[in-house]
Amino acid sequence: MKKLIASLLTVATVASMASMSAFAADAKDYTATAAFGTNVYTDTDVELDTNTVKPDKTVYININALTFSDGATAPATILGSALKGYLTDDDYFKIKTDKGDDDTKMIKKISVTEKDIEDDTDGREVVVKIELNDDTTDKEFKINPSVTFTAKDDIAGVATGDKLTVELGKLYITNTELKGDNDWDAGEGGFIAKPLKNEDNEITWEDENDTIARLTFEGDSDVNKYYPKLSTKWDNADYAENFAGTDAFIRSFVGNPTISATSRPVLELYNPFIDEDGEETVAAEDVVIYEVVDGALVDVTEKFTAGENDDGDSVFTIKTRTLGTYIFSNGAATTPEEEPAVEEPTDVKENPGTGRF
Repeated sequence: MKKLIASLLTVATVASMASMSAFAADAKDYTATAAFGTNVYTDTDVELDTNTVKPDKTVYININALTFSDGATAPATILGSALKGYLTDDDYFKIKTDKGDDDTKMIKKISVTEKDIEDDTDGREVVVKIELNDDTTDKEFKINPSVTFTAKDDIAGVATGDKLTVELGKLYITNTELKGDNDWDAGEGGFIAKPLKNEDNEITWEDENDTIARLTFEGDSDVNKYYPKLSTKWDNADYAENFAGTDAFIRSFVGNPTISATSRPVLELYNPFIDEDGEETVAAEDVVIYEVVDGALVDVTEKFTAGENDDGDSVFTIKTRTLGTYIFSNGAATTPEEEPAVEEPTDVKENPGTGRF
């Protein structure tokens, strides 16, 4: 009886292996390469016409607009539009992302999702979403990510085991260089600034309403480029906790750039405690200014001078070669309360027991 069972198991195993072998032989590999200017978009829902994009962007590939081919002499093709609603369903497809072989550090995340990237009446498309990291240099990077869908079932002309790979091709990532005086929007990235050497330079940053910072300096004879992005967002939750219960504003020069100048540049940070009528909501002498130094909050109020600039605006002024991260508050920073430690009782008498066990 044992021999019979063993024989049956052997036959079943061989049959299973034969079936898997046949399955692997029948499976096809399909590939589609996204074309710039046709089915690649940025996070502003605009078609990406070239194969160059700025850092800290999100790129979308419209899979519904692709045609997959198996590359044979008489190729079999699969339309991406026929797979709408199935590619994101894990009952039908297994998804594997690949950052490629090039500058993978520039890719923050690859995912597959749905988004109405064309802003039309077709509804949401299935897209490959590629989120890029920021960069503060003038270097050029290239990436070649891909996503492979493996069919778990027969659907829309795709057989079980078939693989459909979406390739982006070569995408180059670099900041755009601008020279001389410029006006920047708060949070605006994707640019490298090069000062004019041996000349006066004036840079301003603005939010949706007003100027929030101005930098003036005379460039030296061998000026270096710098990253001019100024963030006003509380990206670091730890700092926000330090200012709970206060009104606080952050001005963070991303990457803390150093400015090439003949003498220390003058940085004016506009008083954030000014209302729509131009009135102070907090007296300038009551404003506390912190700088983030090596991850710690340092009170630098005494390093700033409060007053008005030539335009009559209320500003806090400091001379510095390195632009930092500054926080303006109407009160002192506090240390977030920690959860109280639970102490184990030290005077516990042993249970003498009853002797029943």
